[in-house]
Amino acid sequence: MYGVITTIPAPVEMYDAMHAEWLKRVGASVDGLLVHIGRAATDGFQTLEVWESKEHYDRANTDIVFPLMRELAGDERAP
Repeated sequence: MYGVITTIPAPVEMYDAMHAEWLKRVGASVDGLLVHIGRAATDGFQTLEVWESKEHYDRANTDIVFPLMRELAGDERAP
């Protein structure tokens, strides 16, 4: 198993938009993702995830998360 906590220095509204878009495109089930929790933090938002492996985590970030963040950031720099 592979666990990771990430703090993103962006408004929690970005997390909300990203999560909603993720569910529309990918659904609730992602290969290798066991647990996902998102929450507002004082300096942005934070996610806690548990994956079957680091390879699953890396693949999801490369294939889904990073492209989606770039798309939603538009002209702004993605965090």
